[in-house]
Amino acid sequence: MIVEITKENFEEIVLKSEKPVLLDFYATWCGPCKSLHPILKKLAEEFGEKVIIAKVDVDRNLDIAKEYGIMVIPSVVILNKGEIVGTKMTGVKSKLEYSSILTKLI
Repeated sequence: MIVEITKENFEEIVLKSEKPVLLDFYATWCGPCKSLHPILKKLAEEFGEKVIIAKVDVDRNLDIAKEYGIMVIPSVVILNKGEIVGTKMTGVKSKLEYSSILTKLI
């Protein structure tokens, strides 16, 4: 399951999570963002309840995007216990790239 993040649920779902969180910053009009969605869906199926796969619509949640310095979409940030793990990834990466990072965190 992919969770839609808003400023109302951001702290509870992302920052307070005991599970790793893959946070996708996207926009509905963004072509590459649309091509990333099936990859995220497969990751959500593969990892199930072990991780949280979440999406932030940058047009609706500009404050969150600014907080993370998002300048390009899609951008993926992986967090563990509220802290960013590694660097943010811009553009569409392979399922394996995201999966290998998440696997190390669970």
